[in-house]
Amino acid sequence: MKKLFFLSILLCLTLYMQAAQITVTTTAGNLRKDLGAIVGFDAQFPAGSRLNPVSDLKINGTLNAQDFADVMYPISQSLQTLDLSGVTAIEALNDSPAGQLPASACYQWKAMTTITLPANAVITSIGKKAFSDCTALTSINGLDGITTINDYAFSNTGFTAITLPNSVTTLGSGVFGQSKSLANVTLSNNLAAIPQATFASTKLSSINIPASVTTIGNQAFQGCSSLTTITIPATVQWLGGDRTFDDCESLTTINFPAGIQIIDGKLNQTFDYTQITSFTIPSNVTTLGQSTFAAVPLTSLTFPTNNLVTTIGDYCLSGASLTSLVIPEGVTSLGAGVLYGNATLQTIELPASLTTIGSDAFNSCSGLQSIKVKNTFPITLPTGVFTGVDQTKCILYVPSSALAAYKAADGWKNFSNIAENAKTAQTITGLSDFTANVGDADITLAATASSGLAVTYAVADATIATVSTAGLVHILKEGTTTITATQAGNDTYSAVSTTANLTVYNYSWLLAPAITVEGTNAKVVGTDAAKFTKFYINGTAATMTNGKVDLSNQTGTLILKATTDDSTGEIKLTINKSTTTAKASSIVIKSRINR
Repeated sequence: MKKLFFLSILLCLTLYMQAAQITVTTTAGNLRKDLGAIVGFDAQFPAGSRLNPVSDLKINGTLNAQDFADVMYPISQSLQTLDLSGVTAIEALNDSPAGQLPASACYQWKAMTTITLPANAVITSIGKKAFSDCTALTSINGLDGITTINDYAFSNTGFTAITLPNSVTTLGSGVFGQSKSLANVTLSNNLAAIPQATFASTKLSSINIPASVTTIGNQAFQGCSSLTTITIPATVQWLGGDRTFDDCESLTTINFPAGIQIIDGKLNQTFDYTQITSFTIPSNVTTLGQSTFAAVPLTSLTFPTNNLVTTIGDYCLSGASLTSLVIPEGVTSLGAGVLYGNATLQTIELPASLTTIGSDAFNSCSGLQSIKVKNTFPITLPTGVFTGVDQTKCILYVPSSALAAYKAADGWKNFSNIAENAKTAQTITGLSDFTANVGDADITLAATASSGLAVTYAVADATIATVSTAGLVHILKEGTTTITATQAGNDTYSAVSTTANLTVYNYSWLLAPAITVEGTNAKVVGTDAAKFTKFYINGTAATMTNGKVDLSNQTGTLILKATTDDSTGEIKLTINKSTTTAKASSIVIKSRINR
């Protein structure tokens, strides 16, 4: 009786081992029948049945999407190793194309640790969610030849490391997302993009992004809590701004290439809970959205010179570590709690373009010492904007023209010290001493103020020349006068002016062309002066600009010569440059100048 019992046990173990390691040869659409025949189950696999003993399965032949659907339930919870190296083709079926491991092929096969794909490009793409939720999957062989890995194909798997061969050019969204053990990834050198949520909530501590990548999508690295440093190569033109590095709580350094653009121009929760300390906003950004830098120890935030940002959203900079902040012109709205809890902030400047400030915008900014406001009218404030700000010590600077209005406005009048803005000095450039001749065409002046504000002009002696406020000079007679360029200033900039000398010469009495020296320039004047197009200094050709030759770098005795284009006319002048006076003058006519 005991012998019979042990024989029964041995037979069961033998059958179990036979069932645990199975090789099946099949054709597309027949895997259910062919596998069922081997393991001794009804070919239809009655509802609720599982082939729990099957742990290792090798499939030879051809397959289609229906084959994976047919065997998914019976073997999905027990199969540990799937070997498809003997598969010669994946045939098309319905919307599942030929050459693609079907969508959800091994979805939630919880026990599977290893998959081997066929060689020779039998499979060129991996379908959506093909291995999603295969939480024990740590090894895949045969990826060479794969060109496309579709959405969530390896999401929530057990990989600790994976290498994508250079045949891979395209990834779908979330391909490795939620694979919480994935610490090392080698990407294909031909990969075009890192799409949305590709590595979200993985264990990556670093990643080398190949130069082939031009786009990184939203949420690409969201929740990568071990990521410390990332360098975006210069080839990346577009970066997703929505939660891209959200909750990367160990991330201290992001190296962005110059000229990178943000998709849709919007940053939203992009860097919250990271550890970055400085950031320069890309040039195309129009919106800093909700919590973009929330709970980030940011000490420096730089806006581009040509700022396009119009909105800074709710809690965008809450909990930051800024000590000063200048909100640039163009920004119209600050959201609720935008700087909430930024206790290190000492000074802030608000632009004239600002029209809206949200509730609790500066709540708990306890270190604020001064606020500079450029608005010429007080913005209507909601509740709590300055809660936690010591308004008895913090100085509110406002435009001089609006001082009384701020002292009377709700929310603003609570500051004990409201003072006029200290004006910024400005300079005027582009106006220097110049000369002209009686009969010259009107001259347009082009002085500019560093503030960008308009410059006006005035002349001291209007009998020598007149000048319009826009800078158009009209010559009247010979003499010397001064022209003054003025910028009157405003609530922000102080007034400034600069003066230049104008010397007007009259050569109308000359009956023949001659060379003259005006300041540091030499020129031909008199009858037929325009015909003298070539100029020489001590025999060396010199450049004429607007009919003048620059002598500023010349010293000593200079022999100046001008000739007509065909060299039939020639005039000379000898000067001593150290005294800027002529020693002698002569006119030599080689032949008569045609008039």
